[in-house]
Amino acid sequence: MESPVFGQVPPRNLLFIIYISPGFNKMGKIEVNRERCKACGLCIFVCPKKLIVFSENPNSQGFYPVEPSPDGECTGCALCAEVCPDVVIEVWR
Repeated sequence: MESPVFGQVPPRNLLFIIYISPGFNKMGKIEVNRERCKACGLCIFVCPKKLIVFSENPNSQGFYPVEPSPDGECTGCALCAEVCPDVVIEVWR
């Protein structure tokens, strides 16, 4: 049997099985380091679902950091983490 070559189409009888564990969550979630966030708001602007909001409580520096909104479901796209200048957002999928 020959080894596959890059760009070849797999045979029609090839079956792909995707196993999803019982605790698997399709949606993403974000975690924000409140103490390092300077509340620039860039992540709020780029979130496609508008699920990031400013907190009502300031951090120790006096900034009102961002936090995930309890409404809606995060897609885990990670645009917020990519645009954050202080690298305070972690995205989990």
